[in-house]
Amino acid sequence: MQYDFRRLINNLFPVLLLSGLSMSSFAFDNDRKGFSVGIGAGSQSTVVDFISSEKAVFTGNYTGAAASMRIGLGFSNRFLYYLAVDMASYDAPDDIGGELVSYTSSLQGVVAAYYLKERAPSAYALGGVGWGNLTIDSPSFSDSDDGSALILGGGYEFMRHHSIELTILSTSIASKYSDIDSIDSVSTRLMYQYAFY
Repeated sequence: MQYDFRRLINNLFPVLLLSGLSMSSFAFDNDRKGFSVGIGAGSQSTVVDFISSEKAVFTGNYTGAAASMRIGLGFSNRFLYYLAVDMASYDAPDDIGGELVSYTSSLQGVVAAYYLKERAPSAYALGGVGWGNLTIDSPSFSDSDDGSALILGGGYEFMRHHSIELTILSTSIASKYSDIDSIDSVSTRLMYQYAFY
């Protein structure tokens, strides 16, 4: 199954933006309880293992960009649940020919957050599971593989709507190549988050 992560981002962002603008008159009341939309951006460091028969064939460590988009519901001012797209993107040279290849590992799934206080400033913890995806783009080819993903972390809402977040995004992607069983990645992401609520 081919999956184009960039197409999802391009299609999802205007929907989130328009839904946020259209619902602002009755949904955004500065309370976490109720409808919320969140966006985030920052940097990340990813360790990637190409696994064959339970043995790492190749391990790499790369830095790049991190982003997230979340749309959800707060059942109280402390408990929030989101449908989320969280990603880590980085560039690495191809071992065949040396051309630059862009990798994007992502989670599309459900994320829950728990805030220690009902109002900012407040620390919070979050965790989620979902469908994992790895998209590979280079000048000569593009590919996409699916698997599972997990996100764990926490953050600090230092003022209403504004947070700094540290998360671990882990993906395990089943490879379609005969010499690689899976491509596993662990991304440590530091991001600024803005939540419309």
